[in-house]
Amino acid sequence: MYTAQFTIGRIQKLIKLKGLVQKKVLSDCGISENTLKRMSDNKGMASFSLAKIADYLDVSVDYLLGRTDDPNTKGISNIIKIKGDNAHDISNINLGKASTEDIDEVVEMLKSLTLVQRSEAILMISKMKDKKE
Repeated sequence: MYTAQFTIGRIQKLIKLKGLVQKKVLSDCGISENTLKRMSDNKGMASFSLAKIADYLDVSVDYLLGRTDDPNTKGISNIIKIKGDNAHDISNINLGKASTEDIDEVVEMLKSLTLVQRSEAILMISKMKDKKE
């Protein structure tokens, strides 16, 4: 099971390893300084706050939670790529001009994402759609 102390410890260790200041990291993420202090096993942290910290520290939420020991980030902008010589961030994809293979590849990549990452992808795609309309 996940423990608050493990997650807090991992966040603090990463902040120290990266030579950052905890107060600034939390502030840059729009999170109160007391968030880590108030976090307990009975009262965790909002998933969006944890995702912001993971993105800021360039690791996955799964790593912060201890679900993996691999700190490599699996953020949406780093995962969803289109094949070709010049890879493109998902925000540059024009699905109206994408081939069926490209769309199938994006769908397969979406399936491999965590729930939070899929939510981010859906929000990003919605924003792209709104800009188009």
